[in-house]
Amino acid sequence: DCQSSVRPSYAIPYLQQTFPKIEFATAEVPSIGNHKGSMVYTVAYVMNKQAKNKEAAWELISYLTGKEGMKAWANGGLAIPARKSVISELGYEQNPLYTPFIAGADYATIWQEDEKLPIFMTHFDNQFLSALLGEQSLKSAMKKAQQTANKEIQASNY
Repeated sequence: DCQSSVRPSYAIPYLQQTFPKIEFATAEVPSIGNHKGSMVYTVAYVMNKQAKNKEAAWELISYLTGKEGMKAWANGGLAIPARKSVISELGYEQNPLYTPFIAGADYATIWQEDEKLPIFMTHFDNQFLSALLGEQSLKSAMKKAQQTANKEIQASNY
């Protein structure tokens, strides 16, 4: 049996823990024409301008974004660290489950970089599921997803 799904790297530990007997692999998302595409999910840390404990907040942000802290929170496999040195230390470059995600970072689109992206994703997911269930062809599903997303965007005055 074979199943294909486009999922982020944080699904790897979930699959390993929830379905330990199921073998799975990862691969880069197939190219469309000669155009590669993928998504990256970013993390950001901020400090409120009016924070009462700015020194402590800055210390936490510095730890989480520094080598030691990044290694600690990325060690469980839920995230690909932004620091290449931490990727190397954790061995992700040699792990075939993570190498497609590392390769994809060079050409990926930042997830929810634009307020329209969740609209596209919602309609894509809905129509893709319909095609997967055999209710319509994949081509029809993608066309319908595009049309309904565009209508929603136009109606929202984006």
